[in-house]
Amino acid sequence: MSIWLKHRVKIQVAVVILVIFTAGFAMGSAIHPSFAQGPTAIGDVDKAFDPMWEVYDAIKTRYVDRDLVEVPKLVDGAIKGMVDSLGDKFSAYMTPQDYTIFQSELSGEVEGIGVVIDTNKDTGDIIVVTVLDGAAAKAAGVLPGDIFWKVDGQSVAGMDQTKLASLVRGPAGQMSL
Repeated sequence: MSIWLKHRVKIQVAVVILVIFTAGFAMGSAIHPSFAQGPTAIGDVDKAFDPMWEVYDAIKTRYVDRDLVEVPKLVDGAIKGMVDSLGDKFSAYMTPQDYTIFQSELSGEVEGIGVVIDTNKDTGDIIVVTVLDGAAAKAAGVLPGDIFWKVDGQSVAGMDQTKLASLVRGPAGQMSL
C-alpha cells in the first residue's frame, strides 16, 4: 500500500487546514482597516468576495478528493454561512429542496404528525411546543415539552427544524413511536 493511500485522511485534513489558513490570511491581508470600519462601497463588493473565490479555486484545484466536490453543495454552504453570520434568529437560508417543501406546506398539500416545534436555545434540542387536536402525534401520546431524539431510527441530534420537519412529513395516519 502506498504511503499516500495509508495517510490519505491525514493529508485531506492537512489540505483543509491549509486552505482555511490561507483564506484567513488572505482575508486579513486584503482588508484595509478603513474597509472593516465603514460601509462597503458597491465597487468594493467584488474585491470583498475575492478571498471566497480564492478558497473555491484552492478546493477545486488542490483538494485531495476534488472529483467528489459538489459545486451546488459549496454554494449552499457559502450562502448559509453568509445568512448565519447575520446573527438574526428570524433569518435562515433554505436550499431549493427545503424551499419546495416549505411552499407545499403553505399550500396545504403536506400532512405531518401534528406538532408545532421549536429549538431550545441552550441545548439545541428540538422540542414539541404544541400538539394539535386530532393529530397523529396526539393519538401516539406526544406531549408538549417532548424532545425529538430519533426519527425512523435516525438520530436528529444537531439537526435544524426544517430538516427534522421534512423527516416527519408523510401521509396521514402513518406515525409510529
